[in-house]
Amino acid sequence: RLWQQHGEAMARALSRHDALVQAHIQRHGGKVVKHTGDGFFAVFEEGGNPLGCAIHTQSSLAKQDWGEVGELRIRIAIHAGEAEKRGEDYFGAEVNRTARILSTAWGGQILVSQQAKECVHMPPHTTLEDLGTHRLKDLEAPQRLYLVRHPRLPLTEFPALRSLSARPNNLPPQSTVFVGRQEEMRTIKERLQLPACRLVTLVGPGGIGKTRLALQSAASVIEDFPDGVFLVELAPLQEPHWIFHAIAQAIGFTFYSTESPEAQLAHYLADKRILLVLDNFEHIIPAAPAIGKLLKTAPQCRALCTSRQPLHLDGEYLLPVSGLAWDAGQGIPDAWQLFVQSARRIRPEFEISEHNQPYIAEICRLVDGIPLAIELAASWVHTLSCAQIVEELQKGLDIITTNRQDIPERHRSLRHVFEYSWALLTPEERTALQALSAFPSEFTLQAARQGAGVSVSLLASLVEKSLVRKLPAERYQVLSVLQRY
Repeated sequence: RLWQQHGEAMARALSRHDALVQAHIQRHGGKVVKHTGDGFFAVFEEGGNPLGCAIHTQSSLAKQDWGEVGELRIRIAIHAGEAEKRGEDYFGAEVNRTARILSTAWGGQILVSQQAKECVHMPPHTTLEDLGTHRLKDLEAPQRLYLVRHPRLPLTEFPALRSLSARPNNLPPQSTVFVGRQEEMRTIKERLQLPACRLVTLVGPGGIGKTRLALQSAASVIEDFPDGVFLVELAPLQEPHWIFHAIAQAIGFTFYSTESPEAQLAHYLADKRILLVLDNFEHIIPAAPAIGKLLKTAPQCRALCTSRQPLHLDGEYLLPVSGLAWDAGQGIPDAWQLFVQSARRIRPEFEISEHNQPYIAEICRLVDGIPLAIELAASWVHTLSCAQIVEELQKGLDIITTNRQDIPERHRSLRHVFEYSWALLTPEERTALQALSAFPSEFTLQAARQGAGVSVSLLASLVEKSLVRKLPAERYQVLSVLQRY
């Protein structure tokens, strides 16, 4: 808003802001890593004084006359932990968590994490007010946060932190760091903000990471939904009509009259600004029309669905979800990062090296960048080398399995994932998929017709169900891991 109203003045103010902040960072033993557009990412190693820097920065900025811009407030977050240095930049879970902490703050605030509290130098007259534990948008374990109090800080009263805890939700905590998918998350956020958009469906094969992407996206937009963001797990449902009971249970609604569950739920949601995350819709597709009707009667309600096939509803926005990038380019590909993260849960000392890098790249390629397959393959590093994992993958899918009891049985092996998809196909679709899997790589529509005897309608159905991928230049491809199945 300030940029729109005072463009030139804001440019001058931001230039002064940058100079003041950089000077305080350097004066207190810190190092600016990079400029983030309207802020800075800085690191303080031994001997640095990040808390003193934050207090002096806030005090100094508050004393400035910003002219027609008026008051200029900034927010500061201080966190501590290990990070990986690549070149002049820093990467890792703790860097991401610092950004998440910052996103909860208000202008004029300084927030300190529990980890930072235990190691920062406390300037005289500084106190830390315990704000309790807060769930952040990374969906990891709750984080205890503290508000810095000091006589030099001009602002003392702030609204509640903008964390997940500030909005009703039932989003489950995640035990691992979310990797990649930033472009997809931006697209989902943009579409959910469109007035005409009521439904976004993430479509992709099993194990591709649709659920995790939906959860992270839902967490990132929680501030847009004051009445809450709720996960509705559809996998346990045996009949489509139970979907209204599943939604009611997720949002904490109790049916109270002889009206139909659909009507009662529609009345309740009519004036609610709420986001429903409908997970695993593919096996109750007949319930899709009822969801479309519900969204029309609740104009402020939005749905973010995950499914192996589209819902075919009016106004549905589709977002195909594919595997993580595994081709080496600038930086470490997302698929490699996920492999390393997964491997470190079993072998904390695991690192990418000149010796294992080609094999990690080949593992990710052989499984088409499918996150579930990458995680399951990485679980073997306690027994096999990366080269041996490649050898086993080339033999078949049996290595892509786990004995973990905390994940659904259908996700404990890639074979189970494909068996679930196979069970949802008609006999004609199964025959067509087997025929198309005989092509060693890509194929055209003409080849599908003449070489495999697959009609256009059958091919389109397999594409819709995320079992055949539509490529540029009018070509198609069956996932290589699915071919081996």
